[in-house]
Amino acid sequence: MNEKILVGLWVAFAVVSCAERDDVELLDIVRVDSLIYDSNDNVEDIKNVVPLFFTDDYNDSMLYVQRADTLMYEAYNAVKELYDNKAIDDIRRECASVFYRYRKFFPTVSYPTLYTYMSHWDFTVPLLYVESENVLVVYLDLFLGAESKLYSGIYDYIRHRMDRKNIAGTLSYHLAQMAVGDRKGYRLIDYVVHYGKVLYLKSLLISTDDEENVLDYTADEYHRAVSMERAVWDYYVRQGLLFKAGKDYAHRFFDVAPYSVFYTANDKDIPWGIGRYVGYKMVKSYMDNNPRCSIDHLMSIPADSLLRYSGYNPHL
Repeated sequence: MNEKILVGLWVAFAVVSCAERDDVELLDIVRVDSLIYDSNDNVEDIKNVVPLFFTDDYNDSMLYVQRADTLMYEAYNAVKELYDNKAIDDIRRECASVFYRYRKFFPTVSYPTLYTYMSHWDFTVPLLYVESENVLVVYLDLFLGAESKLYSGIYDYIRHRMDRKNIAGTLSYHLAQMAVGDRKGYRLIDYVVHYGKVLYLKSLLISTDDEENVLDYTADEYHRAVSMERAVWDYYVRQGLLFKAGKDYAHRFFDVAPYSVFYTANDKDIPWGIGRYVGYKMVKSYMDNNPRCSIDHLMSIPADSLLRYSGYNPHL
């Protein structure tokens, strides 16, 4: 390769890397979990630091009860052990990098303040982002690792996601959902394209082509999805489902669950969310075949048009 080209590529990479590092400083972090469980501050002192987290009637008695919750204290001790200062700074950098990439597509979005907190075991919301308030809350007790003894009794398909390495991916998926917006219909193709757009944008925000990571699959789930892609697509086509509305598509093919549902004896061998996988491959095919398509335009393309011009064919 020409030496000038190599130098140019190195300079471009260095400029982007420096810009990304500089933007890390724009994301502040506040340890609300430490204020509650690792200090003797009273309610008013804590409210002065993080007023958003407490209602007006929250008082010292309520704080005492919260601090006396032995299970939450055990969870907080696990958080302290796993998330030292370096780990917290790593999270800050990873989240800042996600917002750096997100702002390339949506430049009016500001960097939020990152608050670490405890979930009180609400597994449905591992993190919360409120754009209007510039607030990002990460519940660290929901990212202790799949093998944490605190997660005993939780299904494996849920525990797999409760890992430190999934924080940036969870944030990216959440931001991608916000950008794509609501699904535009109830036909199967509407579901497929909707989730495909979300996952494609997620892949850009976490800056990886690792489909296993993008889809949040285990290695085994990913390999099974790859091997079943043709059969799943053929099923959708043969059954005439693509352009047919249905109320059960979400839980059968797209929801986070133990497995996808085709009402066969082999359902347990089919990875959960197999429709998401098909959608991601379809949208990726569209973007590969239409390189001038912007993210803004991708968000607005109707499902039928995307399918038609995607060139998607799992048999090739």
